[in-house]
Amino acid sequence: MKKYFVFILFVFLSFSVFSQLNIKAYLGAGRIALMDKNYTEAINRFSRILEVKPKFADAYFFRGIAKYNLGDYLGARADFSKAISINPFFAMAYHNRGLAHEQLNDFKDALDDYEQALQMDPTEPMVYVHRGLTYLMNEKYKKARNDFNEALRIDPNQPLAYMNRAIAFLELKDTAKAIKDINKSIKLNPYDEEAFRRRGLIAYMKGDYKQALEDYDMALRLDPKNSLVVYQRALAYYKLGDYDKALEDYNTVITLDPGNALAIYNRALLKSEMGNYDDAIEDYDKVSNLNPDNVLVYYNRAGVKIEIGDLKGALEDYGKAIDIFPDFATAYINRSIVKQKLGQDKGAYLDRQKAENIIAEYKKSHDDTTYQAFRDTSKNLAQLVDFNSEFNNDFSRNRIQNKNVQITLKNNYIIIPVAEDVNPENLQFVQAIFDYEKNDDNSWKWIPGLWQPESDNLIAEPENIDSLTPGSSRFQLYSYALNQSLSNNYYKAVKSFDNSVKNWQEHFLLGTIKAQMQSYIQTMNDFPTQIRLNEDANSMNNTTTGNSSLDYTDAIEDLSRSIELNNKFSLAYYNRGNLYCQQRDFKKGIADYTEAIAIDKLPEAYYNRGLTLIYLKETEKGCLDISKAGELGIQQAYNVIKRYCKSQE
Repeated sequence: MKKYFVFILFVFLSFSVFSQLNIKAYLGAGRIALMDKNYTEAINRFSRILEVKPKFADAYFFRGIAKYNLGDYLGARADFSKAISINPFFAMAYHNRGLAHEQLNDFKDALDDYEQALQMDPTEPMVYVHRGLTYLMNEKYKKARNDFNEALRIDPNQPLAYMNRAIAFLELKDTAKAIKDINKSIKLNPYDEEAFRRRGLIAYMKGDYKQALEDYDMALRLDPKNSLVVYQRALAYYKLGDYDKALEDYNTVITLDPGNALAIYNRALLKSEMGNYDDAIEDYDKVSNLNPDNVLVYYNRAGVKIEIGDLKGALEDYGKAIDIFPDFATAYINRSIVKQKLGQDKGAYLDRQKAENIIAEYKKSHDDTTYQAFRDTSKNLAQLVDFNSEFNNDFSRNRIQNKNVQITLKNNYIIIPVAEDVNPENLQFVQAIFDYEKNDDNSWKWIPGLWQPESDNLIAEPENIDSLTPGSSRFQLYSYALNQSLSNNYYKAVKSFDNSVKNWQEHFLLGTIKAQMQSYIQTMNDFPTQIRLNEDANSMNNTTTGNSSLDYTDAIEDLSRSIELNNKFSLAYYNRGNLYCQQRDFKKGIADYTEAIAIDKLPEAYYNRGLTLIYLKETEKGCLDISKAGELGIQQAYNVIKRYCKSQE
């Protein structure tokens, strides 16, 4: 007994030393991954370190940087905070947490962290630069200028300080100094496409569109896939009257970023101006799907429908615009004109009266200049929208979080005898889990079975299914049931368990097969089968349409029975959580995901709980779950973060 104890202790100490020796290697590999912009690999490396050394502040700090670069600002902030809790004098952690706060629009906290970083190290110019940027975003231009001045006092060759001071000068109406600073920035770093883009923007604002084009072209030579620059160049082409090149640039933006509603909207405006009315309406339709609360879409689409003689369609669109913006006087005026053309004289009169009342009320509390601008709303709304937050070029377009993917709940785990034929992107699976033994602490562990049959005889249908009694080979029972379910023969698979005295494993298998069967039947009948988030995360769509509600009662009963018999099996909770969410019982679904996480830290459970919380408008909690899922290896988490976790308004 004593030898056994000494042996275990020796192994433990050897493992500890081994881990310490490898921390440097993992840390180095993680930092190399950061430099190579392979952020998901970096997160994996730093997470492995933290498994062995959970109080290692540097690992949290570097993992926070990786998350930040993937747009996971909540996750990054959490990691920087953990680094600070371990090492309260970690100036760079305060600095970087300030950046995360800034991205989350927590400007006061950002300024507090920058101040803390400067108290620890007042000689770091980039803290002044980033604090200056925070002041810029809050329109405190003099304070921003002063911070950029301080950064340049410390480091006179800091191009970012010059580039951003140029913006401060521009806002302070000192265009000459702004141009001087942006030229200095380009001289110090002639390979910074952002400096050329900003100089192009200054030229555009001055009305020098040809100079703007030159700078945009230079920026695109440095970064050909920068959709923001392509978009801004399209605006410059439009101002110069070159509609064909403007249209070509809008097409390029939409190719690079298919969900960019602003580019599609402007393309619709341009197409209508060029007389391509059908194409313009098609683009407006796309924008209305991406942003259904955009009043401009319906208002301008109505104008196009009038051009093609679709008065009823125009009437409907003006109505939608008014529903969104009830004080939209010009929409009432235009709708009154359409109603008059349709012979709806009374409705036309009422709309005209409504518009005049709105304008009269508005005029009472505004001077005449503002009133005239209000009267010209229809003209102003039809103008191209110049710049908008649709663009986020902080990250390269080829990174994982920028891939255009559909966001859905991760599927149930299913049991299969052979894993090679399953696409892991679509199905989670557990291979041969039904033989198990107890550990010393009375928990269970899996003993992988050798389930791949050498001949078809092992999985052939028994002569009499009823003969599969408790005394029959469970291997034969499971093999038969699983292969029937994989062939969509769900009735036979379920029937094979009729005479079995079911243990918790069989209840899990049976519940999972019943869930597959129900989904398959509903798919065949064109019923809804899978929940996914809409673009705005305020509702969930189904992959198919229909009126029947989802009913997984039988499947849930078996999974519940499995849990009663063994409450330490995470996959049963996870699968049942999925079924509850499919039935819109989100409270129970979240509870089951939470149990799965408590038992196993199941990545898919974090992911699905996060999506559900985002849908329920508990965005911060949901985004932290999604961040954890990404940390545990679900790369699609960063698509979700980019779409729904950009900032906490």
